[in-house]
Amino acid sequence: CSSDLPFFQLSFVIHVFKYILFCLFYGGAALAQSSTEPILQVFTRYSFYMNEPEGHLLVVMPDTTVQIQTVSVVAEGRVLSRGSQRIRPEVLQVSLALANSPATKTELNVTITLADRRRLVRKTMLTKLPYEPNAVQIDRLTGAVWSEGLPILPFGFYLYSPVQPTLAEEEAVKGFNMISPYQKIERATREERKAYMDRAAQLGMKVHYNLLSVAGGGGVGLDGNTPSAAEKRALLRAEIEAFRKHPALLGWYVADEPSAVQIPPEPLEELYQFIKSIDPYHPVSIVFNEVNKPIEYADAMDIVMADPYPIPNQPITQVRDFTDKLIRDFRYQKPVWIVPQSFGGGEWWRREPTRQELRAMTYLALISGATGIQYFIRHGLNGFPKSTDVWSEAGAVAREVMEITPFLLSDLPSAEVATQDPQLAIRTIRHQGQWLVMVVNLENKPKNMSIRIPQIIWNGKAKVLFAHREVLFRDAVLEDIIDAYGTRAYLLPLAEKTEQIGLHPGNLMVDPSFETATNPATPDALYAQVGEERGSPYFLDTRTALHGDRSFRITTPKTEKGVTFRFFPIRIERGQSYLLSIWAKGDRLTSNGGMFRLGMGEKVQPFRLSSSWQKYVMPIRLPEDSVRFVRETAFLSLSSAGTAWFDLVQLHPDPQIIPQPTPEPGGLTLKVVSVLGQGNLVYTTDGTTPEENSPLYLAPIPVTQSMTLRSGVVMNGLLVNETKKSITVHKGLMRNTTYTRPFSPQYPGSGLTALVDGEKAYSLVQDVRWQGFLGDDLEITIDLGAEQLIQSVTMHFLKDEANWVFLPRQVVFALSEDGQHFRELPGLSYREEGESGVAASVPFQIDVQSQARYIRVRATNIGTCPPGHPGEGEKAWIFTDEIEVY
Repeated sequence: CSSDLPFFQLSFVIHVFKYILFCLFYGGAALAQSSTEPILQVFTRYSFYMNEPEGHLLVVMPDTTVQIQTVSVVAEGRVLSRGSQRIRPEVLQVSLALANSPATKTELNVTITLADRRRLVRKTMLTKLPYEPNAVQIDRLTGAVWSEGLPILPFGFYLYSPVQPTLAEEEAVKGFNMISPYQKIERATREERKAYMDRAAQLGMKVHYNLLSVAGGGGVGLDGNTPSAAEKRALLRAEIEAFRKHPALLGWYVADEPSAVQIPPEPLEELYQFIKSIDPYHPVSIVFNEVNKPIEYADAMDIVMADPYPIPNQPITQVRDFTDKLIRDFRYQKPVWIVPQSFGGGEWWRREPTRQELRAMTYLALISGATGIQYFIRHGLNGFPKSTDVWSEAGAVAREVMEITPFLLSDLPSAEVATQDPQLAIRTIRHQGQWLVMVVNLENKPKNMSIRIPQIIWNGKAKVLFAHREVLFRDAVLEDIIDAYGTRAYLLPLAEKTEQIGLHPGNLMVDPSFETATNPATPDALYAQVGEERGSPYFLDTRTALHGDRSFRITTPKTEKGVTFRFFPIRIERGQSYLLSIWAKGDRLTSNGGMFRLGMGEKVQPFRLSSSWQKYVMPIRLPEDSVRFVRETAFLSLSSAGTAWFDLVQLHPDPQIIPQPTPEPGGLTLKVVSVLGQGNLVYTTDGTTPEENSPLYLAPIPVTQSMTLRSGVVMNGLLVNETKKSITVHKGLMRNTTYTRPFSPQYPGSGLTALVDGEKAYSLVQDVRWQGFLGDDLEITIDLGAEQLIQSVTMHFLKDEANWVFLPRQVVFALSEDGQHFRELPGLSYREEGESGVAASVPFQIDVQSQARYIRVRATNIGTCPPGHPGEGEKAWIFTDEIEVY
C-alpha cells in the first residue's frame, strides 16, 4: 500500500517525552509506582457499556505470584464492585453493578488490597452510553468485537471500488463476514457506497469502513485531486454522520501504514477524538507494516492491525513474529487483526502465496492471538488472487474459523505445550469443558509430530476437525502426521455438555440439533432449495445454541426470496399423529415481526420470531390409507428479510403410547403421554376413534385382553391429534426371555422383550418393531412362569430379499418342563409361493397340545445371500417380531 499524504514534521523532544509518559501511564490505568510495588493495571473489560446491568473491571498483573485479597471500585461515591474472580493467572476480573450508573464517562477509583495488607490505588475510566442497536463493543479480555449480543471474529478482505455488483454475495456464501473496500470519499459517489453497505447488511456481513482519503491517508486507489484540510474534515464528518447508524458498519479504518510515510501520532490522535465525538459506538483502526511502531500510536486507535507480506521474500513465520509482538504490546487493551497476503506477481512480490502458505499464515495469526483477519486483497473472479485455488482455500479457512470461533474468543487460560520440534506452532484453548489444539507445520515438508500437554489429564480419542478421523490422546501425548505447511485442529471432549433441554425419546428427525457437519459450518441432513436471491448465506453457528454446540443460522436478504430447507426424509405412519417442533430466535430485524415457515408434506404453518429462544410446535397427521407408511420431508424457510437461528427440530408421535411391564412377569400397562400441553387427553380401547365424551386419560391402562388403544387430544370439541397401538395378549406376553446369540444392535426392536411385547410389525424393513440377526442363527427361550397347556406357537418372519432379509432355512420349536431338557417338535420350512420380490410377513405356526413351561425357538439363517442376488456372498438377515403362545 502507498500513501499520498504529506510528511509531518515531528518535534523530537515532545515525541520522546510523550512516549515515556505513555509507557508509564498507558490507558490511564498504570499509575507511578514505587520500586517495591507490584505492577498492576486496571481496565474496563468492554470498551463501553450500554444497558448491561453488570460490567467488569480487569486487574492485570504481569507477576502472577501477586496475591490480591480484595478490590474496591468506587465511582462518584458509589461502590460498584460486587466480588472478583481470578480468571487467568495474570488477570483478576471484578464484577461491577452498572444498572444505576449514568450514561457518561466516569472515573473509577480502584483500591486493591494485597495479601500482605498493602493497599494500591489505581484509576481508569468507565464509559457508559445510551443503547444503540448497531453498536460494536470491544472485549479487551478476549479481543472479540461484539454486536447485537454475539461475539464476532471478523474474517474478510480488502477490495476495490467501485465494488463489483455480485462480489459480496459470492463471498458471503463462502463464509466471509466482513469486507473493506478501498474508496475515495466524495459526495457525488455516496450513493454507490450506500448501495454496497445496504447489500452487506442484507447478507449479514459487516463493513470495515475505509476513511483513508479524508482521514489518516495511505492505501491504494486515492490518486487524483486532493481536497483541502477543511474540505477533508467536512467530508469526514458528513460520511460518519451518513453511516454511523448503518447496521453493516463494523468500524472506521482511518490510516494505512502511517509510520512508513512518517505521519506522526499527534494528528491521528486528534482525528481519533474527532471521530469519537461524532460516533462513540464504533472502533477506529490503523494498519501498520512496521511492528515496533504501533505502540506509539496507541491513543489514535481502538484496533491495531498489521500487514506482514512475507511471500516469497521472507519465511511465513514473519506473520507469527508480527502478531506476537503486537499481542505483547496490546494484550488486554486492544484487539490485534492481521492482514494476510493473498496477492503477488508485481512490485516486491514475485509470486502469490500457494494455498498451503495462505492457510498456514492465517492459522499462524490465529494461533498467536489475532482476533480478526482481513486479506489483502480480493478482486473477483480471478483478479486478486489470480489463483482460484488460493482463494478457495481462504474460503475454506473462513468456514473452519466459524466452527472454532468460541475457542478463539475464549476467556479461559491456555495450557502449556511441549514438543521437540521447534518447527511446529501450537496453541491450546479451553471452552466449556473441551480443549482445542491448533497446530501449524512451519516447514514445507510433511512430518510426524508428537505433542505433549501435561495439564490435560485425559485419555481418549481426539477428533481431527475438518478431516473426519480421530487420533489417540494418551498419557498427555497427541501423535499424528501433518502435511507440508499443514494445519491441524484437534478437539479433546473432556466433558460432555449438560443439556438444559433434551431430545424427545421418540424423535424421528435425523441430526435434530445440527451437530454433524461433514464439511465445516455446513449442515449435513438437509437439502437447500435456493430461491430468487442468489446470496442467501446459511451456516452452522457455534456462538449460540440451545442444544449441543451448534445452531443453524439462516440469512434471507429479501423477503420471500430466500432458501427453503428440506430435512432428511423420514418414514411416518398414516393415522398416527405427530408433533413437529423447532426452537428459533431472530436478530433485531426478524424479531420485530419477522416470520418463518415450518411444514411437512402439504401442511405448512407460519410463525412469528422473537429475540430469544422460543419453541414452535405444529401437529402433523396423515389420514389412514391402504399404504401404511410413507416417506415425508419436513421443511423450513425464513420468509422475512434478516437473520434467524434454529435448533432442535424434532418430529415425534404425540400422543405417545408407552408399554410398561408390571413388576410381575406377564403383566403390561399402557401409558399415554402428550407434550402438546393443551386440551383433554381421551382414549378408547375398542379401536373406535376417541371423541369429546370418551374416557379422560388419568393413569396407565392395564392390558387384560387383546386391544387396540386409541388416544388423542380434544380441543374445542375437535380431535386435534391421535395415536393408537394394538396389543395381542397371549401366554408368552412379557415373559422372561433368554437369548443364546445376541440380536443386532442395528435392529434391536424393543430389546429383550421385543418378541414377547404383544406388538406385530408391518411388512416393512423400516418398521422398528422388527428384531434382526445378521448372518447368524436365532435361538431364544421363553419362560412362561409355570407349566401349562400349550396349544399352538406362531412366529412371524419378514421376507424382503431386496433388502437382504431372508426367511430362515428352518424353524424348530422345542418344549421343556425344567429348562434343561427339551423335546423338539417337527421342523418347519417355507415353500416359496407368489411373487418372490414382494415383501411379506410370513407366519411359522405349529400345533402343540402339550404341557410345558419353557419354549425354545431356533431359526437357521441361510448365512449369506444366494448366488444371483445383488449381495451374493454377503451376510443375510433374519427379521422376526413376535412369538405368540396360545
